[in-house]
Amino acid sequence: MEISNGAISIDTEAIKYAILNSPHDNTPGLFNGELGKSLFCLNDFRSSADKKSLEYAVSGLNSSINLFDSSRNKELLLSLIDGLPGLRYTLNSFKTLDIFDSNDLENDIDSWLLHELANTSEVYDLIGYDLLYGLIGIGNVYLVMPPSKERDQIIESICQILEKKAIHNRGEYVWEEKFGYGLQPFNLGMAHGMLAIISFLSKVVRLSVSFYKYEQMLRGIVRWYLANENPIEFNSRFPCTVNGIGFSENRTNRLAWCYGDLSSSIALLQAGVTLNEPILVSKSLSICNSTLFRRDIKKEVDSDGESTYDCGICHGLAGITYSYLYLRNYFRTKTINEAYKFWHQQLLDRSIDTGNQTHAGCFKIERFHDQPNKPHPKLSLLEGASGVGLVHHAALNPLSSSALNPLFV
Repeated sequence: MEISNGAISIDTEAIKYAILNSPHDNTPGLFNGELGKSLFCLNDFRSSADKKSLEYAVSGLNSSINLFDSSRNKELLLSLIDGLPGLRYTLNSFKTLDIFDSNDLENDIDSWLLHELANTSEVYDLIGYDLLYGLIGIGNVYLVMPPSKERDQIIESICQILEKKAIHNRGEYVWEEKFGYGLQPFNLGMAHGMLAIISFLSKVVRLSVSFYKYEQMLRGIVRWYLANENPIEFNSRFPCTVNGIGFSENRTNRLAWCYGDLSSSIALLQAGVTLNEPILVSKSLSICNSTLFRRDIKKEVDSDGESTYDCGICHGLAGITYSYLYLRNYFRTKTINEAYKFWHQQLLDRSIDTGNQTHAGCFKIERFHDQPNKPHPKLSLLEGASGVGLVHHAALNPLSSSALNPLFV
């Protein structure tokens, strides 16, 4: 199966058309608001040198800065999905263009986050370890910042909170998810669970010798995670959530970024590389290979409702595509490459006519009350067109993956 770069480019241009012709959002967030569109346009400018993309990116960033309000709910301000960490990440992404001086704003964000992270119990109880809403999202942002005292202090603070709040027994480490994203208290997903911590700690330990001390915590969570693998008769290798003795009422996982075996493969690959453990890298490959038979979109929809029809990154086709692209770029196997091409083609095939242009990614499937599921235009990064466009850019130019990797893997 071949996938046409021309088709990807056409869809990327259509997404750009939709974004450039949209008004700025009245929400500033990176994943749900204006900053996501700004990041896409910045990345598009770097690929195409289209000045209209740059103009929109800059005006979107300025619009978002003006929308952030220090009186907003602290929980939102601390989150990657809607808060100041997303703004900090976007400001850093603009650095190489030297368009405007954001040093004072960046220093203010760093100081505020350091102050909040010093309140260990309060901040953990408020946002937990969550990637989208909590500590791991903040940590992922600062892992890609240039070396500085503030960067290291923020990462160190997050690791100390995780260490203090961990439940550990016989060398295993685990954290309880308190906000009800699953049926049991221990979440095995990437968006809200243990996989995010595995990926984060893997990157932390690689960052510098001063963080080698957290290797034991990384080994402990990997040990716990592997101990909760599903029995062989299940299609999914890991459940969504488990209780304290490994029981789960939701062992069947979707094929998606937010939960599922693809993210398990990515996180265990990260850990295997960091710990120099070939057996973990082999485990990652085995998990990825076990997903390859799931190249049946109807079956995925039947098991996961309509949400697999979404184009976005979180639980939709772009997230599946990007996961396979990441794993293919490491393992370089023909079978993973074929899976990547299959799912990227599914993403392109999900084009709809929004009234202006036919293109994938500008919608998500939503149900309102008892009405049938319908597509609704969405331009955001996590669930909509900006994220799809960034996945397209990553496929066309490996350097473009630098915009997404820190956020999602």
